[in-house]
Amino acid sequence: MKDTFGNQLLQFANSVDILEAENFEKIQQYIEEYLSKVLRIKYVRLMLMSETMGGHIMLSKYVLNRNIQDPLLIRKQNGEYNGQMAYAFEKNIRLWITANKDSKTLNNAKEYVDHWSGESKLPKYEKFQKDEEVKTSIIIPIRRSNEVDESKYILGVVNFESQEHLPMTTQAQKELKYISYALGKLFQLHEGRKFQRTNTLSVITEYGHKLAYLEEKYKEYFFEKRPKVFFAFSKRADGAVVDSIKNHIKSQHSENIKLLSWDDKKIVGSITPQLLDSMSNAEYLVCYLSEKEKDHYIDNFNVLIELGYFMGKQEEYEHFKNILIIRESNSLQPVPFDIKDIFSLEVTRSKKKSKFKEKKFEKRLREKIEALLSSREEKL
Repeated sequence: MKDTFGNQLLQFANSVDILEAENFEKIQQYIEEYLSKVLRIKYVRLMLMSETMGGHIMLSKYVLNRNIQDPLLIRKQNGEYNGQMAYAFEKNIRLWITANKDSKTLNNAKEYVDHWSGESKLPKYEKFQKDEEVKTSIIIPIRRSNEVDESKYILGVVNFESQEHLPMTTQAQKELKYISYALGKLFQLHEGRKFQRTNTLSVITEYGHKLAYLEEKYKEYFFEKRPKVFFAFSKRADGAVVDSIKNHIKSQHSENIKLLSWDDKKIVGSITPQLLDSMSNAEYLVCYLSEKEKDHYIDNFNVLIELGYFMGKQEEYEHFKNILIIRESNSLQPVPFDIKDIFSLEVTRSKKKSKFKEKKFEKRLREKIEALLSSREEKL
C-alpha cells in the first residue's frame, strides 16, 4: 500500500513546513474527491477540540465539505455523550459503525454495531444531513503527534460517512487512518502558518507605529542644520527684554538655530505637557528668570521648574554648556546655588531710572549665543 492516496498524502504532510490557506483548501478538495470516488464516502467532518467560556470541552466543525454546524459539547447536561463523535473523542478510540440487522440506516437505528473497536453501548447517532440517509459512519481520532502512533495528545476526530453499507477491511482501515493522520498534521501546519501571519502582521503594525514615531522624532535630526533652542520666560516678564531676545535670535542666528517658545503655539488644554514636549526636543535652553514685583525683580517659579527639568534631562552636554540663564541684577533673591556656574547674563539697565539698554544687552547676548553654539561643535 505504498502508493495509495492516503500514504502519499501522509508523506506530503510530513515533508512540508508551512501550509497557506489556499493550498490547504486545494488539498481538502483532493481528499473529498478521492473519498467520494474510491472509498464511497460522501461526507467528511473534521471536528476539533475547543473550550467554552465555562470550561466545558466541545468539538467544533472545521471547514471541510463546507457544511458548518454548531459546536458540539462532549456531554449533555444529564451527563450522556452528545453523539458518537463525542464518544470516540473522549474515549480516544476508532469506530466503524453500521446499524444492526433490524435497521438499514443509522438515522433511524436504535442499536449499532462497531466493527473496529467492538464497542457495544454506543450513544445515539446524531443526524447531520436532514435529507440524506447514512449507512456507515467511521470516526477516527486525530492527534498532535507527527507519527502514526497511539499518542494520547488528541486534537479532535475525523468523521467519514457513507450512504452505502461499507464492510470494514484492513486496506480501508489503513487508508482512512493515513488520511486522518495527514489531516491532523496538515491542520496543525495550517494553523501554525495562520498564527505566524497574524503574529507577523501584529509585529509589522507595531513596527509601523514605531517608525512613524521615529520619523517624527528624527525628521530634522540628520540634515537639519538648525538645532532647536527653547526660550522660557514668564508671562509677567519685561516685554522689552523678551522681544529683544527673540528679535536678536531671529535676525542674527536664524540660519544657525531654530527658536521655540510657549507663546509661539496655539495651545489647547493643559500647557505643561506641551512645554515639556518642546523642551524634550530642544538642544538648548535660554531662560529669562526674572519678573517684576513692585520696585524689584524676583525669579519666576515656573521658569525655574522648566530650567530644572531641562537640567535633569541632560546626558550629552557637560557642565550645562547648552543653557543660558538671563536674570535681572536688581533681584530680591540671590542667584540659586545650583545654577551659579551655568552660563549667565544680566540684563543691562541704567543705574538711575533702570532703563533697559537694549543695544548693550544685545551685544553681550550675541556673545553668549555664540558660546552656546560652540558647545555643540565641541560635542560633535
